[in-house]
Amino acid sequence: MHKNTKNPVLISIAHIDDLGRVVIPKDIFKTMQLSERDILNFTMYKDAIEIEKHIPGVSRHKKPIGLMRTLDRLHRVVLPAELRDELGIKIRDKIQFILTADNVLIAEKLKEAAA
Repeated sequence: MHKNTKNPVLISIAHIDDLGRVVIPKDIFKTMQLSERDILNFTMYKDAIEIEKHIPGVSRHKKPIGLMRTLDRLHRVVLPAELRDELGIKIRDKIQFILTADNVLIAEKLKEAAA
């Protein structure tokens, strides 16, 4: 589990579609104050992807790092294939989004409960 998921603000589940896109859940979209055409920065960690809205001069990182993707008008963003592959995320997998207190979104593959 990612180091920043101990005190989550919001947790939501979404699915990866056939094109590798995922819809950012509405409650997270609003809380992060996202809008169409915002640039999201993706950083890979051992077991999760950290997603942060890039705001020049305000973001934790002075310039974009990692991989970046743009939100579309339907609140979708493509999770970069190289990150999906690294985490073993496949098409139609469930993704758990965890929004942290410092407005960083953590995406990790939802592990299915054992039967």
